Amino acid sequence: MRCGAPVAAGLAALLVASCSSQAPHRPRVVATAGGAATAPADWSKVGRFEMLTQYSPSSTFVGQATDLAEISQSFTGILLASGKLNEARVQAVQLSAALGLHVWLDVDLTTPYARGESITRRLQSLAAFAREHRDVVVGAKLANEIGQEDPYAHDPRLVEGYLREVGKVLHAEAPGLPVTVDMPIPEAPCQPSAPGVSALGGPAACLAKVKRSFPALQQKNVDHYLSLGVLDGVFVTPYLRQDEVYAAVGTDTADVLRFSYRWLKQRPWASKLRLFSRKALAFPEKRYPGTPSDAQLAVTRHLQVPLDEGLSGTDIWAWRRAFRGELRTLMNKDGTPNALWTGIATFRQKLPLSRPGTAAGRTPLLPAESAGTA
Repeated sequence: MRCGAPVAAGLAALLVASCSSQAPHRPRVVATAGGAATAPADWSKVGRFEMLTQYSPSSTFVGQATDLAEISQSFTGILLASGKLNEARVQAVQLSAALGLHVWLDVDLTTPYARGESITRRLQSLAAFAREHRDVVVGAKLANEIGQEDPYAHDPRLVEGYLREVGKVLHAEAPGLPVTVDMPIPEAPCQPSAPGVSALGGPAACLAKVKRSFPALQQKNVDHYLSLGVLDGVFVTPYLRQDEVYAAVGTDTADVLRFSYRWLKQRPWASKLRLFSRKALAFPEKRYPGTPSDAQLAVTRHLQVPLDEGLSGTDIWAWRRAFRGELRTLMNKDGTPNALWTGIATFRQKLPLSRPGTAAGRTPLLPAESAGTA
């Protein structure tokens, strides 16, 4: 698909036919017990393997139509950063529908919850938005790396309370909508049989560091959270060291990830939840700093391995996001592809039901629409 002004015009015509006639839908509210769902999660609209990237309407290279058209060549869906559920986000959902992209609502309310503020109304608004756009919105992710930062890192009760609250409201207000969070799993690579555990100082030292730094994420606590019945899926991030640390002991990061996913799939909650992976691959430099070989290794480790291990998808963070004062992107800062982006797009095209076209030879993003802001 050629990206540029003609794409935006074509999508506008598609939207008239495919989106304007949708009517709001308000399903029967289902009672919940402690946040647990009494209506099963509806996974029927989710693909065999979801390839997601976080997207915000306020941070685009060119404009929503062009950016989302480019994303659709490399991903099956977006994690829509759900700040104010305004016209821009409605437009993002409508454009995604025309492009065949799935939409997951991505919002983190852990900070106001930890301050003692009520998050019920914001969750209800999120649920209403999901109901209104039920044909496109296929899931919700309600926390980013929960348990990794204080006050949650040292307070398992706070983690549990937040999970119960989001599960209670969303399962009641949007029955069937899969509710997930992003949760680090630091103990997986610490196991005695884990490849490269010697690079972490051995199992005992590795587990002691987890207990000291992230007591709320000790595996006994993680198993408890994920057995509550308040979630339908979880995006997991094993606690990994740099690639070169594992290489020094003759191990590849892919082997550590493969072990971690297999280990997690043996946990008591695994048969009841969908398991997704997550990896931040966006970079702050003007151009992708890695080599083609680096890009291929990233695709193998963070796309091929989760697919091979039977996970339901992966979140490759992020399309274009400001983080700690730096703009991070998956494409080069001028909107042109690079080895990483091409590798992701090539992998996407090999998935079942992939759209026609390849990553190579596409026209770079052109300044045909108003440029977005970081």
